[in-house]
Amino acid sequence: RALMVYPQLVFAMARGMREAGLELLFTATRQPDVADGHQKLGYQLVGTIPVRLLPLRPFRLVARQKKLGALAEALAPLPDALWSLWRTFHRRSVGGGRTIEEVPLEDDRIEALVELMNARGTGRIAQAWTPDHFRARFKGALDGEPYVIHLVRSGDRVLGGAIHRLAIRGNGVR
Repeated sequence: RALMVYPQLVFAMARGMREAGLELLFTATRQPDVADGHQKLGYQLVGTIPVRLLPLRPFRLVARQKKLGALAEALAPLPDALWSLWRTFHRRSVGGGRTIEEVPLEDDRIEALVELMNARGTGRIAQAWTPDHFRARFKGALDGEPYVIHLVRSGDRVLGGAIHRLAIRGNGVR
């Protein structure tokens, strides 16, 4: 970053695009500062995607993320246990004959998930998926952690899915 290599990469991509006759370069980033930097380089913001998460141990997460110290981390299991207990009694059931199942990338039902993803993106700026592209994308992450795919089904019909993986970030936050 100190050498300003990234802006040079963006400018080189823009030159290459013009030479190739391309009219649009689309990028997505999860880091707000990078998105701000892109806009300063001339990119236009076309949308944001909400990221939803449910912390399994929220008090430990805050203690680590905010670097509150060893004492805060040592005290976190009690409120985290209460949080977990509360969630147990307020958990929603899938119901209605629906099942949730972990599936491998090679499973044929991935094609139904890809169809749902493409249908959801109709009329919006969205990735156009093929089963092969989906499998290549979620084969593995740069850090080596595998992606896990769960499908929600009603009988043989795929209703939805979730793609997730474990990541370990700064301060040991998982």
